[in-house]
Formats: sequence, C-alpha cells, structure tokens
Amino acid sequence: GTVTLGESTLTVAGDFYLDGGELRVCGGTLNVLGDLYVSSNLTFVSGKINVSGDLIHKSGKLHVGSGDLYVADDYLMAVPKTNETGETVLNSGSGKLTMQYSNADIVVGGDFYMDTVHGVECANGTITVAGDFVQKADFAPRKFVASRYHKVVLNGTEPQTVKLESRESAFGYLVVDNTAGIVVTDYLAAHYLQSTGEEL
Repeated sequence: GTVTLGESTLTVAGDFYLDGGELRVCGGTLNVLGDLYVSSNLTFVSGKINVSGDLIHKSGKLHVGSGDLYVADDYLMAVPKTNETGETVLNSGSGKLTMQYSNADIVVGGDFYMDTVHGVECANGTITVAGDFVQKADFAPRKFVASRYHKVVLNGTEPQTVKLESRESAFGYLVVDNTAGIVVTDYLAAHYLQSTGEEL
C-alpha cells in the first residue's frame, strides 16, 4: 500500500526500513535518527527528509521532485553484505534515483556510492557531497546521467575521489568547492566544470 506524509512531522528514533509499498512525502518532514534502508519506492514530492546515519538504497525508486534530503553519513546505492572475514562489502543493488526540479536538493555528509543496475537520472536539482563520489560498473544502464541543468557540488575539506567507471556517465554542472581538490581515478565527463569559484 501507499503511506502519505502530508504537512506534519514523523520522527523515527532508530533505523527505518522501507520495504514494500510506497512512502510519499508531500510537504512534511521525515526525521530518521539512525539509518534509512530503502527497498521499495520513496516518492519525495516536497518537504524535508533528515537522516542522521546512512541512506542505504538497495532497491526501488527514490524520486526527488523538490525539497531537501539531508544524509549525515553515506548515500549507498548498493547492498551491504558481511563476508567470511567479517568485513562489510558492497554488492550491486537495483535502486534508481531520479531528480526533477531545480529546488530538489540532496546533501550527503559522507560518500555518494552507486552500484546499481538501474542507474541515476537527474534532470535538475543539486547533489552536494562532502566525501567521495563513486559510480561502479562499466556497462549500461549502470550509469550516472545528468542533464546540463543538474549540479553536483563537491565540498569536502580533504581531497575527494571521483570515480566514474561507465564511459556513458556524465555530470551536468560539476562544482569543485574544495581547496584540497579532487582525485580522478578513472574517468571524468561534465557539461560544465567550475573550481573554487572560477570557471575552467
């Protein structure tokens, strides 16, 4: 079924598992004081979503029409698993992220990591990342696709790694707002590139 959060506030004191059905945020505020696990559809029409931990997007579609999505730690479009040595590894998932309007904002305090069979499609809006930006897998449709109207801002305080494994991936407007700079480990493509306030 579908649960709609209107102009009210819902606070989850720990982790929130969205698994089955659809959650629609329409003008309200969702506060998750732990990690947010998305395994079905989350339609963010407007309002605010605040995640105090990680956003772990395993499957389903996360559509950001407008509004503010704040993730204190990492946004992982992948499936975390524990291997035989007890380490956490990230396996490929099936989540999809879409962004629609100019006032759609995603702020990630840690890394943005995507390894998903459905990729990312951003028509507009802004993703701000303080950590590394990683797009895994080198074949379609596992790619990050942004129009020239969509902006990615890298604003960390230490050097940030940018890794695009698909040659079909491309940023729209990439802003490097980090005096420590970025490290490109594989491939980089963008419609526009700006660094520390000066056009390149």
